Amino acid sequence: MFADFNIVKTFLTVVKTKSFSKTSKALKISQPAVTIQMKKLELDVGVTLLLRKKNGILLTKEGEKFKELCEKMKKDIYAFNEEILNLKDTRSKITIATTAELQEALLPLYLDDITKTLNKKIDIKIQDDSKLSQYIEDGKCDIALGSKVAFDNSILSKECFKYNFILISNKKRDLTLKADEISSLSFIKDKTKSFDFIFERLPIKDEELKSAFTVSGAMAVLNTMYHSKNEYYAFMPEYSVEKSINAGMVYKVGIEGINLEKTIYAGVLKENEVLLNKFLKIV
Repeated sequence: MFADFNIVKTFLTVVKTKSFSKTSKALKISQPAVTIQMKKLELDVGVTLLLRKKNGILLTKEGEKFKELCEKMKKDIYAFNEEILNLKDTRSKITIATTAELQEALLPLYLDDITKTLNKKIDIKIQDDSKLSQYIEDGKCDIALGSKVAFDNSILSKECFKYNFILISNKKRDLTLKADEISSLSFIKDKTKSFDFIFERLPIKDEELKSAFTVSGAMAVLNTMYHSKNEYYAFMPEYSVEKSINAGMVYKVGIEGINLEKTIYAGVLKENEVLLNKFLKIV
């Protein structure tokens, strides 16, 4: 069976230059070596591939077909080498899985520090909180960020950071509500996120909110509020609307006796505790 890729290179060079001597110079091998390789090649494949004429080397019909096969092989080898490089590249990359909520506004604040400290490229994958443990176990990410309940006993998880959710309005300033008044408000909801923990602390369920609009993403929520003449409310992570509040574009609404702080945990495979500890020092 033919399996000498160096001979393929020599053969294709002969086809290109139409000369054994030019092939010898191009590949920096002796001309007798070129001749020996071509004779061995024809012996291996069992047919005549080349004809030596006065005007140079010509391909036989079988040689033309073999040339096509060699060019296909060359492309396949190139693609194979590219994949090998990609395998090496994965060792210099950290994949972080997290929810859409964290990826959208919070995680980007730390990306520069993470890249600099870990000296690795960062790849962010979006995954539901409930699937993060399996995502780690399947080797699809190195670190996952989610709620405490996202990680089962097979995953090493540690507290990463806390952040607050707040109620915002596009019209009302300096407003504080009682929790049971929330049911009377008109909301803009983000369908890409789940804020279940909020409604565990309120006397109302998510599906009971009066929803005027349902949009995709935090920016869509804010843009709808900015441009609406009507009064609307939304639950948002405080960090994602801090600039808008400071600019007077939306207003923070207090809720008496309700704390909407959320704790985020980072999880890894147990053998990756060193990586986890480095990550926690950053965030």
